[in-house]
Amino acid sequence: MPQDTWKDWMDQAEHDLEVAHGTRENGWYDTSVVQSQQAAGKAVKALWIREKNQMVRRTHAVDDLAREAGAPPGVVAAGTRLARAYFASRYPDMGPAPPFRSINADEADARLRDAEEIMTWVRQRLENR
Repeated sequence: MPQDTWKDWMDQAEHDLEVAHGTRENGWYDTSVVQSQQAAGKAVKALWIREKNQMVRRTHAVDDLAREAGAPPGVVAAGTRLARAYFASRYPDMGPAPPFRSINADEADARLRDAEEIMTWVRQRLENR
């Protein structure tokens, strides 16, 4: 594996977070939730790749990856909320209505905060390595 693969993952995570903010501002709350989860997941995977020098498994369980990477309980809890919201924001049969109708600004904002918390933790870990 190329030595700087983790940087590509982190760059994509940062981009996904920007997209999450942009889609939230446009009122596309369901897409913002998806992108928040994607940003957090890719950031934790970047950390995993950097620390273990191996590719991480493909999963949307941000909480499991964060726990395995030694994240504090608050970060793991943020990952759990993002993992749950990810499926509800992607699949029309997971909630009372299709995600574009059922996910509101408050939910999008909460998931953005979760993604920011995870991203901040990952950034700090990467800076201290």
